[in-house]
Amino acid sequence: MAGGERSWTWKSTGDMNVPPENYMTNYLDQLHILHPAAALAMIVLSVAFLARGWKFYKYLVALDALIGGGLAGLYIGGRIGGPHMDIYLGIGLALIFAATAWPLMKGSVCILGAMAGAAFGYVLWYYGAHALGYANWAQHAWAGALVGMVIVGMLTFIAFQTTVIIGLGLQGAFMLVSGIFALMFRFEGPTLPLSNEINSNNFFLPLMILIPGAVGIIYQQSQYHGGQAKKKKAALAKPAPA
Repeated sequence: MAGGERSWTWKSTGDMNVPPENYMTNYLDQLHILHPAAALAMIVLSVAFLARGWKFYKYLVALDALIGGGLAGLYIGGRIGGPHMDIYLGIGLALIFAATAWPLMKGSVCILGAMAGAAFGYVLWYYGAHALGYANWAQHAWAGALVGMVIVGMLTFIAFQTTVIIGLGLQGAFMLVSGIFALMFRFEGPTLPLSNEINSNNFFLPLMILIPGAVGIIYQQSQYHGGQAKKKKAALAKPAPA
């Protein structure tokens, strides 16, 4: 790796006990080659997720479905082969996912929440086991993923508004940090100080995501409850019909 440049290659495996460090390598490699315009777009879009996620959640969830469908199509098309098959499937699945997500919004939020819960549960179990000194428990991180998937998926039907705010807030924080890191990687020196810090400290990236995520979630909750209180006050102040 010369001059701070890194190449990105997809690593696929069916092993459920793959440590997050393997995925971290792919994640960092992709950020190193991310175009600055895409990084800036992620930063700008992250503001909507962090500050107005609940207000525009239908559009943001549909956007997630669009992007998810496109990525799934690119991956499947690449595995199938054929001329431009990845592009055709990427566009097709992106449109299908987005068109399906809008009328089935609660189901879409449930699926996205379950996926986010699975990722959070996996990482929390894995790093928590190492932090508590039970490294042998880390091999069962898949159990944390299942627990997170079930809890957050069910929470969608119990506390829909809270689940949406938490899910979109954490996604916005992830996008914000990813965009900032991608821009910072462009100006890293040959010693790659930021890359080395992320690789050497397992808790650096999760903390960088949790901090703005918590701020965004608290802000959105306060705005939501403040708006509800104003509506109730206005309803009480409205004179009763004669």
